[in-house]
Order: sequence, then C-alpha cells, then structure tokens
Amino acid sequence: MKIKIGSLVVGQQIRTRAIVVQQKSGRPVQFELMADARSMATSLFRAARGR
Repeated sequence: MKIKIGSLVVGQQIRTRAIVVQQKSGRPVQFELMADARSMATSLFRAARGR
C-alpha cells in the first residue's frame, strides 16, 4: 500500500482519517491517524520543507 501526501494533508492540516487503495486488491481502505502519528507526520513535513 502506497500512501500519497495528498491522502494525509488538507491545506496545512493532517487528516484524522484517510482512504488509500490497496495495490493487490484495488479496494479502498479507510484508516485513522492517531494523534502521535499526526504529530510525527507534521514534524517530518516541516523538516522536509525546511531543506
């Protein structure tokens, strides 16, 4: 399963839930990003933008 940035980010906010399409089955799967994962993703995006 590949996750694209657009699946996780809306404007400057990290989504609480996202939908991705499984590679093997082609079915959409919804998952929830917990607060710790959202804060980690925010930190990673800010660090990448600062390069």
